[in-house]
Amino acid sequence: MDFLKSIGHRAQENESLLFQGVYKLINTVTSLRVVLKKEMKVLSLIKREIMANISDIKSTLHKYIVETEDLDVLNDVKDYFRLILSKKGQIVGYTSDGIPLDIKAYKKEIDVARKQIRDGNMIDQDSLEKLSENW
Repeated sequence: MDFLKSIGHRAQENESLLFQGVYKLINTVTSLRVVLKKEMKVLSLIKREIMANISDIKSTLHKYIVETEDLDVLNDVKDYFRLILSKKGQIVGYTSDGIPLDIKAYKKEIDVARKQIRDGNMIDQDSLEKLSENW
């Protein structure tokens, strides 16, 4: 009988420890949710600040471009943007069929065209005009 009482007492202790562990786990999860919620608010504010900065930068650049009458400066800015964007795989041009080209494909098209010219694989202006009359 003492043995059964001992087992019952241990089972109650284990059950009590289990409930204490579950309670601690629930409190920890609840605390983590509160912290996570606060962190999400901070990230949201940072994102809004970044977007505001992007908008401010675009607005400032637009103002400089509109106020500039120096063609050399505008061409330099255009070339600089084209260079930066081309390095990021952005579209820098299109084929005559409307296919977009990044800088690598654009340069390849130029190389092909130069080779065709060197090989004499081209049409002169007069021949092209005569050919176009039949279109």
